[in-house]
Amino acid sequence: MPGGITYRELTKLIEQLSSKKISGTLFLRTEDNHSGMLMFSAGAVIGLTYGVNRGVRAIEELRNAEKGSRFTYRFQEGRPPPIRQDLKSPEETLMALGVAVENPLSLEAEPAPAAPPEPEPEPAVEPAPAAQPSAEEKATGALEMDGLIRNILGEEMSAHLGPAAPLMVADAEDGAGGLTSRRQIEQVLEALCQDLETGEQEDFKRAIRERTSSLFTKTACTLVTGELNEYLGPVASSLCDEQIQQMGGGITSPEELQQLVNALAQEIDDPGEAEHFVAQVEQGLRELSA
Repeated sequence: MPGGITYRELTKLIEQLSSKKISGTLFLRTEDNHSGMLMFSAGAVIGLTYGVNRGVRAIEELRNAEKGSRFTYRFQEGRPPPIRQDLKSPEETLMALGVAVENPLSLEAEPAPAAPPEPEPEPAVEPAPAAQPSAEEKATGALEMDGLIRNILGEEMSAHLGPAAPLMVADAEDGAGGLTSRRQIEQVLEALCQDLETGEQEDFKRAIRERTSSLFTKTACTLVTGELNEYLGPVASSLCDEQIQQMGGGITSPEELQQLVNALAQEIDDPGEAEHFVAQVEQGLRELSA
């Protein structure tokens, strides 16, 4: 929300989420770009991070940031990942955060939130004529580079932060608006580094840059050409070169590599084979960036 909320308003928000027995993750970010997460299971806080701190230490640091700080937040509903921390009972955790607890006995964590009721079926509506797919959309299995980049970030971040890493990557990705350009990747890197110890940040950046840059080399283009050759034969090389020239003579970003592969998939007449080509390229790129 614009301008953010005070810590007192944050405790009211936590109180509301607890009283409604909601499961999900509350993402926080301070004005000086520190981030935190509170993980709820049926209203009970089962995990908490703030910067590089976890559990009880995270509560202390969050309370230290209380004076003068404002927080922006985003809540993602759904069951949080399993996580082990040194938090005490649900009511003690809330009280440590400064949240008013009226009925402590009602805050015991439940195994899982109840499934929402099935919505009433809506009257059948005659579907509108389907829009004709664009050339890039015709491939049944289009390559999605953001997913591949996201996996790399998650794997490297998990080495530092454990099970909470994918949620932190997703939050940073939302802030950057995606992962299809080098600018966005660098923006996500900077956001994630805020949650790492100073001595870990450069190693983390180096690992990510090395793994992602391997995707934009001649080796990656050779891999794409080799896979296309399985379906189109010797003409694959000239088609790949021609497409790269049309794109400016080189592949320098996830967006361009994604565009190249999906354009080449259009050259394969059989949709099943086109989908298999994309899947094989993605597997090859995954191994190349390992």
